[in-house]
Amino acid sequence: MIKNIIVFMFVVIAMFELLDISKEDIKKRILYFFNPQKKEYTIKDKIKMANLEKKENTIVLLIKDTRKILKSTGRTTMFSTICLTSVFLSVVGIFLSLLIGNIFLVPILAIGFFMIPFQYIKISEGHYKSQISHNLESALSSITNTYMRTSNIIAAVQDNIEEFEPSIRKEFEFFLIGVGLEPDVKKVLVKLKDRIDNDIFKEWIKRVIDCQNDNVLKSPLKGIVKKFSKVKVLNKKCENELIEPIRNFYTLVIGCYSLFGIFYFLKRDLFDILMFTNLGRICVAIAVLMTFICIHGVLRLKKPVDYKMLK
Repeated sequence: MIKNIIVFMFVVIAMFELLDISKEDIKKRILYFFNPQKKEYTIKDKIKMANLEKKENTIVLLIKDTRKILKSTGRTTMFSTICLTSVFLSVVGIFLSLLIGNIFLVPILAIGFFMIPFQYIKISEGHYKSQISHNLESALSSITNTYMRTSNIIAAVQDNIEEFEPSIRKEFEFFLIGVGLEPDVKKVLVKLKDRIDNDIFKEWIKRVIDCQNDNVLKSPLKGIVKKFSKVKVLNKKCENELIEPIRNFYTLVIGCYSLFGIFYFLKRDLFDILMFTNLGRICVAIAVLMTFICIHGVLRLKKPVDYKMLK
C-alpha cells in the first residue's frame, strides 16, 4: 500500500511537470473554490437566494465564519494558507484511509481533516475576543475615570493611551489622529465604534457620543464598563461547569480507540474483524464519524459567552 501511494505521488508530480502546471495555478484553483463571491450561480440558485430559501451546509458556513473571523482579527492574509492546509490535510485523510484499507473512512477522514484548520480558527477567536475584552476593560476604565473628572474625551484618551495594550492603543491612536483632522468629535467616535467588534465597547462609545451634547449623561459610563466583569464571571462559571463533562468525553474517546491496541495484543481475532471485514470497517467508520460530530459539538459548547446573550 505504501509503495502504491509513493508511486501515485510521483505520477502526479510527473503529470504536473509534463502539463506545465505550476503551484500558483493549483493555489488559484483551490482559492477559487473557497471564494463564495466568485462562484457562478445558476438562475435557479439566484431565485432561491432572492427568496431566502437557499440553505448553506455546515462546511460552507464554517468557511464563511472563518473569513469573517480573520477579517475582524486583522488576519485576512492567513485565509489562503488555511485553505491550502485544509486541502493538504484532506489528502492526508484519504491516504490514511487507503493505508489501513478502509474505503468507508475515505469521505469521513477527508472531510474531518479538511475542517481542522477552520475549527482551529474558531477556537482561537474565543481566546482573541477574551483578550480584547480584558484589554478593553482596562483601557475604558482608565478613560472613564479621567473623563468623569475632566468631561473631555480627547484629554482622557491622551492621558491614558500609553498604558494601553498595543492592539487597543492603535485604535485610540486612530481616534486622536481623527480628531486632529476632523473638528466634529462625534463623527470620529462613530468611526472608532466600528473598528472594534465588541458590543460593550460599542455601547460605551454610543454613550460617549451622547455625552458630547450633555455631560450629565456620562454617569452610566462606569456601569457599562462593569459589564466586562459580569461577562468574565459568567464565562468562568460556564467554563468550570463544562470541565467535568468535557474531560469525561475525551476520556471516553481515548478509551474507545485504545480498544484497537487491546484487541491487537489480546483479541487478535476481534481486531481482524474490525480491520479486514466490511462489517468491521463500517463500524470503525461510524465510530470515527461520531467522534468528529461530537468534537464539533464540544467546540460549540466551549464558545465564550457573548454580551448579546445577556441582553
